[in-house]
Amino acid sequence: MIKCNNSASWALKITGAVLAGLGLSSFAGCQMDNSSVTEFFPPADAPRATQQFMTVQAASGARNDATLQPLHFDGEHLNSLGEAKLDLLLKDDDTVEPVVLYMNVSDKDSNYSARKDAVTRYLEDRGLPKDQVKFEAGPNPNVHSMAATHIAGVIKQETAASSEGGVASSSMAGGETK
Repeated sequence: MIKCNNSASWALKITGAVLAGLGLSSFAGCQMDNSSVTEFFPPADAPRATQQFMTVQAASGARNDATLQPLHFDGEHLNSLGEAKLDLLLKDDDTVEPVVLYMNVSDKDSNYSARKDAVTRYLEDRGLPKDQVKFEAGPNPNVHSMAATHIAGVIKQETAASSEGGVASSSMAGGETK
């Protein structure tokens, strides 16, 4: 029985020492670490690398296309979609001067002149001088790729794959349609 008391006392002392050590180390850790959660996570409104990448790509696309469609206007006024496109266009870092905008609306449209004026005013309000803006009628002739053509190709691939019992893969990725 004496052995039992000594071993129980011994186990109790070891357990107490371990717990005391853990307690002291946790206090020491809290006192030494002055970091906070905000240091690890940026604020919600801080720019993120992924958002910056997407904005650069969208700005480049808007500048490359540079075509305003009827859906960018409400009557003779530029709508929020048109404003967003022009804002993206201005964010692009290309230094092509003047900025050429293609107005893919009929030049016989009664609102054509007023729409050009609305775009010019909007760009002037954003700091682009009037002499830096040039308008061309119709769609941008330098943009040749239509989404409908590519979508039709995807549909053909899917149709061929389903009729042959295989799985279609993109030819752009180096795969072949089975």
